[in-house]
Amino acid sequence: MGNEKLVDVMYGSETGNAEAIARRIHAELGDHGFAAGCILPLDSYEQTSLCHGDGKGPVESRLFVFVISTYGDGDAPLNSNRFFKYLRKKSHPVDALQHVSYAVLGLGDTNYTNFCNGSKRLERVLKKYGARNVYHRGEADDEIGLHLVVEPWIDGLWDAINKYFGAEAIPPALHAQPEKLDASPAKAPTQLNGVPRPAEFKLRIEESVGAVEKTWTNTEKGEFQDTFTGRVCGARLLTSTSCDKRVWHMEVESDNNLSYQPGDAFSIRVRNNVEEVDELLAILKVDGNKVISIYDGENLVNGPEKVKDILGWRYDIRSPASKKLLRALADSCTDPADEQRLLLWSSRTGRKEYEANILKPSASILDVLLGNPSCVPSVNFLLELLPALQPRFYSAASAVEYTPRAVHFAFSVVEAEVAGRVRRGVATGYLEDLCRKFIDGERAPNLVLSRRSGGKFKPPAEMDVPYIMIGPGTGVAPFLGFLQQRSVLCVDSKNPAADVSLYFGCRRRDTDHLYEEELERFIEGGILSYLSVACSREQEHKVYVQDKIQAEGQQICKLLLENEKSRVYICGDGGEMVRGVVNGLTTVLQNHGGMSTEDAKLKMIALERSDRLIKDVWYWG
Repeated sequence: MGNEKLVDVMYGSETGNAEAIARRIHAELGDHGFAAGCILPLDSYEQTSLCHGDGKGPVESRLFVFVISTYGDGDAPLNSNRFFKYLRKKSHPVDALQHVSYAVLGLGDTNYTNFCNGSKRLERVLKKYGARNVYHRGEADDEIGLHLVVEPWIDGLWDAINKYFGAEAIPPALHAQPEKLDASPAKAPTQLNGVPRPAEFKLRIEESVGAVEKTWTNTEKGEFQDTFTGRVCGARLLTSTSCDKRVWHMEVESDNNLSYQPGDAFSIRVRNNVEEVDELLAILKVDGNKVISIYDGENLVNGPEKVKDILGWRYDIRSPASKKLLRALADSCTDPADEQRLLLWSSRTGRKEYEANILKPSASILDVLLGNPSCVPSVNFLLELLPALQPRFYSAASAVEYTPRAVHFAFSVVEAEVAGRVRRGVATGYLEDLCRKFIDGERAPNLVLSRRSGGKFKPPAEMDVPYIMIGPGTGVAPFLGFLQQRSVLCVDSKNPAADVSLYFGCRRRDTDHLYEEELERFIEGGILSYLSVACSREQEHKVYVQDKIQAEGQQICKLLLENEKSRVYICGDGGEMVRGVVNGLTTVLQNHGGMSTEDAKLKMIALERSDRLIKDVWYWG
C-alpha cells in the first residue's frame, strides 16, 4: 500500500451536484494528510486501476471515494453508464475488484420510489467483484436538503480513511480566539476544531497584454451529447401583470432539424447576473476588461479572456460558500473579527453557525464579502476555489413533429431575498432577460442546449393507451409536447385513440392559467379528452389538483384497476405537490377500489414499478 496514503475520487453526476461534492472531497484530502489521486467521472474508469483486476498480474491496492447521484426514477447519471456497462460483462473474474477499497456517497430525492438507486447499484456491483467497503454508504436527500447528510458524512470520512491506512486521526486544527468576538448568531468557543488547512493554490494567472482575446460566445460544446446552438425566436409572458410570479414561454430555434421526444429535457448554458459580477469585481478591485490567461502548470486552462467574461460564464458565484472557500477567505481579512468569524463557519465546531449563516440563506461569495468588508481576496483566489457554473435543465414544451427546428420551454422566474436583497435565479433571470430582449427587438446572445432523454417519462407509442397527465404550474409544460405529438399521430392513426385527461393547477384563471388557449384548442380538436383545472385562490378554501382527483375518483379508479395499459404521469414541484397527488391517488384506491390503506399504498408502488405511474419532478429546496 505504501506510505503515500493515496485516495482517488470519482463521481457520477447529472446536474453537477455530485461532481461539486466530489471535487470538494478531492480538494480537502491534503488538509487531512492524504495524497489526492485522480478526480474523474465514472466513465473515465479506464484511466484508473478499476479495470486492471483482470488476473494478468498483481494490482496495487487503491482506495476510492465515489459520489453518485440518481437521475430520474432510479437511473444512473449519463457519465456513469459506460462504467456500469463495463462491469456487466460476464468475462470479469469474481475477484476483479478485490484490490479496491471504497466509500460511497449517494445523492437522491425521496419523492422517487428508487431513492439513491445509483449509489445502491454502484455498491452492489463493487461488492460483487470483491471490493471492500471502509465506510458506511451515505444517502443524501434533496427533498430535505443534501447538506444534512453530506456534511456529517464528509466529517466522518476522514477518520474512516485514517483507519484504512492504519493511522491515527490527525489532531484537529486549533485556532486561538481574540478576547472580543461577535460571531453572530453565537459566540465562538475559545478553540475551533476541524478548521481546514490553508488552501494550496495551483493555478497561475497571467495578464495577456497584446494577446488576441478569445471572445466568449456561449457556443462551446464541451462534453455534452446532442448539443446544438440556438437563438430565441419567440417569447411571451404566460402570467398576467397582476400575478405575483412571472412565467415565460420561450422558443429556441436551430439552423438544422432537431431530434428529441416529448418528455426530454434540455440543459441550457447560462450566465451570472452582470451587475453581481461587476459588484464582485469592484470588491476585488479588478478591471473586468483586463484580458487574462489561466494556467495549471504549463497547461493553458482558459483564456485569453476578459475577467468579467470568465466570472460571468465559467464560475458559480451564487452557490452557498463552501467551508474550504471560507477558510481561504479568512486569510484575506484585515479585521480579526472577520477572520475569526469565517474560521468559525469553516470549522467542525461551527457547523450550526455555518448552516444558519451560509446554507439556510444560501449565502454566496458576494454575500460573504459584503458581510465581512475587510476581506479582499485576489481574483486568483476565486478562480482557484469557486465551483464551475453548471447548465440548467428545462423540459421541452413542444414536439419535434410540430416544430422541427425549434424547441419550446416554460420557466417560472425564481426570486428570493438573501441578506436583505431580492435576487432572481441565475438561470431564470438570464433567460428572462433574453426574452425581454427578443420582445424589444434586440439581438440576444446565442444559447447552447444539450438534450437529455426523458427516459420512461414519454407518451405511449400506441394510440389505444389511455393516460392521465397531472401537471400544476409549469409542470404542464412537457404535456404540451405530449399533446402536440398526439395531434400529429391522430391524423395518421387508423385506429381510434384512447381517452387522455389533464389535471392542471393554478392560482386564478385570470392570472396564471398557463397555455389556456392551447389547451382549449386541444379539447376542441378532440386531442385532449378532458381538462380539469384546480384554481387554488378563487374561493375561500384552497383547491388543488389532488382535490380534483379525489372528487373524480370513481372514473380514475376504474381506469387504473380495469385497464392494465393505462398510465398516470405526474410533473412539477417535487415537494408538497407530488406528495399530495400520490396521497390523493392512494385515497381514490381506498374509497373506490375497496382497498385498505396498506393495500392502496402497495398498489401505488406496483403501478410505479410497472411503469404505469411515471414522475418527472424537481425540488426547489
